[in-house]
Amino acid sequence: MTEKYQTAFLLLTIGMITVFVILFLVVVISKLMIRIINKFFSDFDENDKSLFEKSDRLITSQQLTAIIAVVDIMSKGTGQVDTIKKIKK
Repeated sequence: MTEKYQTAFLLLTIGMITVFVILFLVVVISKLMIRIINKFFSDFDENDKSLFEKSDRLITSQQLTAIIAVVDIMSKGTGQVDTIKKIKK
């Protein structure tokens, strides 16, 4: 009976290590892909004067419309946008 338990614990350990390694690889590869995509395929244009003026980000009318639509959908018509502020981390 002890040999069966040893085999079971060996399989359990190997399985848990395998899952940990695969999840670790998924996280590392995902972060790497995000950095590469943001660096080479970003649509961000620093010279766009409609979004930036005097180092302060302004909201365009399309962005404001999208924000209002999302608040309306998420609150099922009961929410209202009063102000929009940038949250500092």
